[in-house]
Amino acid sequence: MNNLENIIFFNQIEKDNYSKAIKCLNGQIINYSKDEYLNIKTNSLKAAIILEGIVDLVSIDIEGRLTLHNRYIKNQSFIFNIKNENKGYLSITPSKVLILDLESIFNENKKNCPIRATVMENIIKLQNSQSHELNYKTDIYLEKSLRKKIIKYLKKLEPMYNDKKINIPFNREDLASYLSCDRSALSRELSRMEKDRLIKVNKNIVTLINI
Repeated sequence: MNNLENIIFFNQIEKDNYSKAIKCLNGQIINYSKDEYLNIKTNSLKAAIILEGIVDLVSIDIEGRLTLHNRYIKNQSFIFNIKNENKGYLSITPSKVLILDLESIFNENKKNCPIRATVMENIIKLQNSQSHELNYKTDIYLEKSLRKKIIKYLKKLEPMYNDKKINIPFNREDLASYLSCDRSALSRELSRMEKDRLIKVNKNIVTLINI
């Protein structure tokens, strides 16, 4: 199994007990092909951990346009909480995903699970993390200008880097989709921000200068 200690589900759990945690949550590994949706029924509370590959949370509008809401890479996790039938989790590369049945930990027959309390606490932590992400995306959508959307996104990534050089995890088309804008408009605004000496762009590397 992958290195899982940085995944919320395994916080405060010893490595030797990872398999017990997975067993308590009736975990199963499923392989998905490129461009295949994760066919997880959401009538019960389930979560996913990406062991290999990349999975995007996307939606498609009535005109067939795809919007990218979030991207999950190796060792990241999420809870299935889709309310909109137009949204889905799409494997954009061949992916291996560990699916966990969160509701099972609350069953009577799981009372003897030695790490039950810790797992339940970690489920709440992940739910809170996703709520913060949802609020952040709502804030981006509410920004009136594309420049403000870009700056908000870059400022979110800034703490991950010490030298002001941010490695954008999206190509230009995916970043436009994530920011809910046109690709050409995004390219023009990035060029304007360079001209205004706010940033410097080199492919996927954006250096923050004055934002």
